[in-house]
Amino acid sequence: MATVINLTLPIAPDMPVGQVWPHDVPFQMEPIRTYAAGGAQLEYYQFHTETGTRLVTRARHDPNAAGLGGVDFAGLVDRRAVVVDIPKGAGESIESHEIEAVVARAEGYENGDALLIRTGWGETARCRSLGEAFVLQSPRLTVDAARALAAILRDHRSTLMAIDTPCLSSCAQSHARREWLPVPSWQRPHWPSDIARAYLRQYGPAKAEADWGDDRIVLDAANVLLAIGNAGAIRTRHVLLTALPFFAEELPAAPATVIAKEA
Repeated sequence: MATVINLTLPIAPDMPVGQVWPHDVPFQMEPIRTYAAGGAQLEYYQFHTETGTRLVTRARHDPNAAGLGGVDFAGLVDRRAVVVDIPKGAGESIESHEIEAVVARAEGYENGDALLIRTGWGETARCRSLGEAFVLQSPRLTVDAARALAAILRDHRSTLMAIDTPCLSSCAQSHARREWLPVPSWQRPHWPSDIARAYLRQYGPAKAEADWGDDRIVLDAANVLLAIGNAGAIRTRHVLLTALPFFAEELPAAPATVIAKEA
């Protein structure tokens, strides 16, 4: 019998992914009906399109690209994936030579396989204990590493990759990190607060490109599963990966449930 491993970070009020930047919407739940008052529990909830473990498509930055409605869901079920390790700690960068070296050593990376990069960062316990620092100190790709990774994905015809970090490459280095984050958290309430709206009115395309543009290097090559969790539980070099996003077909990204099966 196959071993099934849940690679999904839980969505909860104390989980920071999707609750850091001014455009984020913190996860909130409010009862609509309760067992005591209505005989059943019904909840209202809200969250950001990139809350927690999520699938991100090219449509995040390309207005002409299809969003989730254009994803081949058959390719997200029991997708063969090769697992490679690039151990990284807080604030460390993934370099191009590391990407190239681990892929060169990877056995059985066949055309069409998904690629799962494991840094060791994306553990649920670490996410809960660090709070915002889990996102802000996330290991991430350098620009050269993003280019090397995109080339590898194209060479192997890999249309899906996964990584256990909440950031891919840019992580708002140029503007939002310097302008938004120095303010104490209670003075910078997230969207849809008036403060977040005011900040984002001056946060135009040029700032967004400087903060997040490097991500498109990889997104132009493959759909990306960001912030997978607990990949350390995987013991084999190949798994069958299932990644099913919240299916709002017009969205460019959405939280996803990600499961790995070891044969």
